Formats: sequence, structure tokens, C-alpha cells
Amino acid sequence: EAEERARLTQRMNELSLDEFLEREPELARTWLGNVQSRCLLSESNRVPISDRELLEEASRNLESCEVVGLTEDLPASLARLADAFRAGDTLADVPLSPRRVLLVGMGSSRYAAVDAALHMRAAGIDAVAEYASATTSWPPSADTLVVAISASGESEETIATVDRYRGKSPVIALTDAPRSTVATLADAVILLGAGEEKGGVASRSFQHTLVLLRALEARLGGRPVGVPVLCERAAAASQDLLDRRSAWLPEIASAL
Repeated sequence: EAEERARLTQRMNELSLDEFLEREPELARTWLGNVQSRCLLSESNRVPISDRELLEEASRNLESCEVVGLTEDLPASLARLADAFRAGDTLADVPLSPRRVLLVGMGSSRYAAVDAALHMRAAGIDAVAEYASATTSWPPSADTLVVAISASGESEETIATVDRYRGKSPVIALTDAPRSTVATLADAVILLGAGEEKGGVASRSFQHTLVLLRALEARLGGRPVGVPVLCERAAAASQDLLDRRSAWLPEIASAL
């Protein structure tokens, strides 16, 4: 990440904005995402004026570097996830009857976990979603299932949580990196199957996490679900959104 930031700074200093968007589309997507993040995180909830001027110019070129996250092979990726469920029991290594379920992650992984934990509780499953950075949570025990969610498998906070529970609680890694630190420390691994997201925003991995956590709910006694059908419905909706981009993309670019 440090190398990417250094390259981003170097190229933005070397090129005009138009040249940057044309020659470095992947860096441009990352930059746009970072500017949006700074806007959300700033205490005044306002982007500094220099960034705002750059963002206004960049938004006019949004189509040239694609919509962040949305155009990254969502329908085909969901179709592959559906095929994986048809081929076998993706959740075969998950304990069937834990007393409690702890979902942990950072960023979009945690956002997906919050939604999943809510539905699990509604189905009568004692589940909670927490930031992996939390220092206090349920104590480790053999009947507490820990699901560590990290697409890269290298989130420092998630690694620390897994290390705290491993050997004392069953730990499942939900990741796209089977050889990552989180996967290596866990008792079992469930592959997201989302693949690398070069746009810098978790779109495919977020969708896949939601699907797999929905399947986990069903496995633990919650609402039954046909995962392949669910994937196909989400894939069709994503494709429809992309097919109609000419109807909504200009307005989104203008709003940015």
C-alpha cells in the first residue's frame, strides 16, 4: 500500500489531471475513492477546497476510468459463486450448533457482518458483529464460533482477533486469500471467490460476503435459502444496473 501511495503521488505530480486519468485509470479509481473517504472522515464533513476542485474536474472524466467498484465483473463473479455452491458444500467445515456466533472484520467486512448478525438474531441465533479492533468481546470458549472476515486476509486487527481466539474457539476465516495470515491461523477457510478488485473499493467481496453469511445463517438453523438462486438473482440485478448505466451515470457523475 505504501508503494502504491508513493506511485500515486509521483504520477499526480508528473501529469496533468487529464493525462493522469487517461494513463493511470487504476490509480485514478483509487484516488477518487480516497477523496470520498477523506470527505466522510473529516471532522467538518467537508473536503478541502483543493480536493473539491480536483474532484469536480475528475467527475467529468468518471466514465473514462469507470464507475468505482460497479463495473468490476459483478454478474460473472456471482455466477461463479453459484457454481461453487452447486459443486459442493462450501460451508462443510462450519460447526453446526455453536451457542454463540461472533462475526468480526473491518470496513466493508464489518458492514456486511452487521447486517448478517441482525438477521441471525431475528432467526433466533445468538450472533453479534463487532469491529476486529475491539479489545473486549465475548470470552473464548469451545461453543463460541468466530467468523473472521477479511478479503485480503491480512487486516492487522482481524489477525489479532483470530490470534486471541484460536485454540480456544472454533475460528472460520472468510477470505479471498487461502494462504493469508488469517486463513493460516483459522481452523477452516471459506473462500469468498470474489477475486482481486483493482478499483480499490470492495464491491464484489461485499456482495459475496453477504451471500456467504446468508448461507451461514441457514446452516446454523436460520431461514433456509437456495444460494445458487440467490446469486443468480443478484447477478441479474447487477447486470441490469450496468446495462442501464447511460440512464443514471451522468447524473451520478454530476452529483459527485
